[in-house]
Amino acid sequence: MRWIWLVGAGAIATVMAWPFSASADPNSDAQDCAAADPALAIPHCTRLIENNAMTPEVRLVALHNRGLAYEAQGDAARAAADYA
Repeated sequence: MRWIWLVGAGAIATVMAWPFSASADPNSDAQDCAAADPALAIPHCTRLIENNAMTPEVRLVALHNRGLAYEAQGDAARAAADYA
């Protein structure tokens, strides 16, 4: 019975912590935006670009990095849009 309670408590703690996962962390986004893997970099760069709390400099770097990621995927049109 005690084991079931511990499992339940762990599940509740996980659900409560979910909105605060690392993917919502601007520091994590900045690190992953610079990743060599375009599939990893693009969504993190996009979050930084769309986050109005970021400085213009951070958003500019994120646009550049996302452009590089799109270019690595062969998507020249999206890369050019980010570079513009």
